[in-house]
Amino acid sequence: EFSQIYPQPGWVEHDPREIWASQLAVTTEAMAKVMAQPEDIAAIGITNQRETTIIWDRKSGEPIYNAIVWQCRRTADRIDELVALGYSDLIKEKTGSPYLLYIWKWDEPRRCCNIVIVSVLLIKSRNARS
Repeated sequence: EFSQIYPQPGWVEHDPREIWASQLAVTTEAMAKVMAQPEDIAAIGITNQRETTIIWDRKSGEPIYNAIVWQCRRTADRIDELVALGYSDLIKEKTGSPYLLYIWKWDEPRRCCNIVIVSVLLIKSRNARS
């Protein structure tokens, strides 16, 4: 479990560091229960909110801002405009979702990367193992 953050009505965020800490704690607990060592693990399965996204620094791997949760409605008006203009098929083609509610324009594309949470968990898991 981790905290739900509601900075404004309709906005939903999670603290990326808290997400990682909760995943690390669950993994540590599960490994302890079966007395496993990191080298005993051949594969992992991750299930999550697949559309939760994080803007993170490419060099440090640290988040720039909170995770934007799939339930967040902060860009709903803009999505409605794009759908009305006939872009719903393009949105679905590019994102896999017929109605993705967060489209971001970030001002530092060379420094930052927008990535879904499962990718962050995989990267951090690999780095934690090294």
